[in-house]
Amino acid sequence: MNIKNIISKTLTNIGTIMSLKAGILFGHACPTERTTKNRILGFICLQRPVVAVMGVTNALAGAVLALRGFPSAFQLAVGLTAVYLLVSAMHTTNDLIDRERDKRKWPTRPLPSGLVGVDEAVVYALMLGALSITLAYYFFTWQSAVICLITWVSGAFYTAFTRDKIGYLTLPWITSSFIALGGWAAFKPETMFSLPAIILYFLFVAWQAFHILTDPYALLYTKTFIIKCKPKTTAYLSVFFSIVCLALGLVLYYYVGLHWIFLVMLGLASILFWKSVVPMVKDPTSPPKAVKAFQAAVIYQAILCIAIAISAAS
Repeated sequence: MNIKNIISKTLTNIGTIMSLKAGILFGHACPTERTTKNRILGFICLQRPVVAVMGVTNALAGAVLALRGFPSAFQLAVGLTAVYLLVSAMHTTNDLIDRERDKRKWPTRPLPSGLVGVDEAVVYALMLGALSITLAYYFFTWQSAVICLITWVSGAFYTAFTRDKIGYLTLPWITSSFIALGGWAAFKPETMFSLPAIILYFLFVAWQAFHILTDPYALLYTKTFIIKCKPKTTAYLSVFFSIVCLALGLVLYYYVGLHWIFLVMLGLASILFWKSVVPMVKDPTSPPKAVKAFQAAVIYQAILCIAIAISAAS
């Protein structure tokens, strides 16, 4: 074998490994052979670690904004663990509900492939969710524990009913938004219905809306809200909600008095998203273009949460 073939084969193997790792971290795919190692990977895959971390950052933004500073290292560790467990429980529950559909859409996920049994996944979801709620209750407030429970149950209801019967735009009201509010309630439950907390809630509603509307599945195959919009309309709706998100960010900045760095980072996140969403608007039936816009929306969320945390603590 010549050097060119060796390099080509090596690059192919690296690409396969990276694709496999991405599949596990995003919860899309996992090795299907029933080995001990693969079964452990299967339980990790059910968590969708990368997406679960997104929920953690939402809670952090809510907590820091409520406190106008960072909590102690111990509170930070326990709180972020509780949120990660909660989102992992939601993902496992959602995969349980979707296991028949996933045989067509994501056949190499742990449940449709049979790598993890249904009974095992049920116990796993209950364990993750119960531990999350327990941590929230004993180390923070009963209000944050209730929000954890509501978020978990409403997430399951979304997957089982509202997503397909009503549409994708029922999601923004429950997941990211509730988690951010839960982060607030963990430290300042007496002000969880104050105007800044409400603005934060709707800020994440708007973000989740334009994030989910760039999903190729939302663009092409399912209802947006009550009706199934044309892909072009769905693409324009994603732009609309990104503008709403920017506007709410500006309201939060002026009302709360955040550091100017928030404006810079919010503007940067908006520009990056709009740069990626324009090709999708021009060709909304192109899954690769939708995926790029979807990825830009994920980056937007990370920048937004970091911006809130840094500027609120400054």
